[in-house]
Amino acid sequence: MVAEEMTEAGHSVEVEKIILGRQYAIDEWLGEAYLAICSREQWLSKEEGMRMKKEDIIEISAIRHQKFGQGVQPNNAPPLLIADVCARFGLAAPSASVNPPLPVASAESDSISHPDVYGGLDGSNLAPLTHGTGTAAPAEEPVIFAEELKSDAGIKAAAEIKRTQRAKEKELTNCALHAYYSSSAYANTASGTLWDRSMANEAIKEVQKEEYSQSLRDFIATYISENSQSMSP
Repeated sequence: MVAEEMTEAGHSVEVEKIILGRQYAIDEWLGEAYLAICSREQWLSKEEGMRMKKEDIIEISAIRHQKFGQGVQPNNAPPLLIADVCARFGLAAPSASVNPPLPVASAESDSISHPDVYGGLDGSNLAPLTHGTGTAAPAEEPVIFAEELKSDAGIKAAAEIKRTQRAKEKELTNCALHAYYSSSAYANTASGTLWDRSMANEAIKEVQKEEYSQSLRDFIATYISENSQSMSP
């Protein structure tokens, strides 16, 4: 159960950037994020699909069907052109690229039923989020570029990503603590001397104390950010 909870805590950074980029209208985040999602080997997980807009799920699935849907091996699939991906999602095209263009779907191909799209918007056909070879990548620390933080929207989105990342880390830490209590490492300590048990409990308290301290720092930072303008002279 603990391992399952830790697995479900993972999120794709690209999906986070798509969600927040749409929310705060930061188009410069979206092109590369859509390209990464459409190009990766893994289909959208159920958790990712439940957080994204239906229109985005349909377009991502249609592009992936063109790229992988005819029995093409991922390593042999033609590379996607970011300009074409942006056009499919209604985004402004970036600078020119040397990659070959993404083939445009014909009316006949558009009429083909995509099992990963139709009947799967409720998450029933989305791949489960798991670890290991050929599965979704674990969460990574998002990289926020300086040029993306020039606007208030960029600053808010960056703060939201950091808060999301903190929440994931806290959830994983709590899962790890529960796992530790049922592990042989803790059992060996609990069966040891009174000093051993005391030191183990102190170590656990230090971890929990750091979690509470970080939660307080995050709250203070959010409060200052939300109230700094209203308190300005």
